[in-house]
Amino acid sequence: MTGRSGPKNSKLRRLKLSNIVAIQSIAQHVGEEVTIQGWLYARTDKGKLQFLQVRDGTGTMQAVLFRGNVPDERLAQMLDHFTQYVGSSPEQSPAILCAIAHMQTDRGVWYPMGGTGAVPKALRKLGGELGVNFVNGVQVRRILRENGRVVGVETKEGSRFEADAVISNMDALRTYRELVGGTEAQRFESRRSFEPACSGVVLYLGLKQRYE
Repeated sequence: MTGRSGPKNSKLRRLKLSNIVAIQSIAQHVGEEVTIQGWLYARTDKGKLQFLQVRDGTGTMQAVLFRGNVPDERLAQMLDHFTQYVGSSPEQSPAILCAIAHMQTDRGVWYPMGGTGAVPKALRKLGGELGVNFVNGVQVRRILRENGRVVGVETKEGSRFEADAVISNMDALRTYRELVGGTEAQRFESRRSFEPACSGVVLYLGLKQRYE
C-alpha cells in the first residue's frame, strides 16, 4: 500500500508494490501485493503501531502497519488477527470490540460440536422446550410503534404480531432505514457521523492438509 501524504505525513515511508488498484476494487486482489494510490488523511502512532486511513475517489480504507516493527511473529500475528474484524482504527471502533481480544486470550477459543449451525438448532430446541412459538419463512415489513414505543411487527403479507419488545438481527442502520422509518430514522441518522463498513464473508473449511 502506498499513499500520497500531505505535509503532516511526509515521513511516511512509501512501499513499492505492484498492481495499482482502486480502494473499491481491493476485494478482487485478496492475497496479492497491490498499490493503493490515494491520500493519507489520518495517521495515528501508538508506540510502534501505525494506524492509517487512506482515501481515494472510490472510498476509504483502514490499515495498520506493524509487521516490520514487531519482531515476535506470534505477537504480530495476534495483533494482525484482531484488526481483521472491522478494519477500523482504535479511535473509530466501538470499545466493546475489546471484549473479543479479552475473551479469546483469557477464556480461550471454543467451537460448537457439529459446526456453527448447531448453535441455532440448540437454541430452537431449548426454545421449544420452554414453549416458544417459532414462525419461519416470514418477511417482516416494519416494526410497529405507538406513542413512542415498540408494540410489535408487521409482515410482508400484512399480518401483525404484538410484542412487548422486538429484537432486530439486522445492523442498526438498516433496521432504522428499512423497518422503522419516519422521523425516528431521520433522527437516528442526523445524530450520527459514520461511514458504513463492508459486510464480511467467513468460510469454515475442513482441509486434509495445510496450505502455506
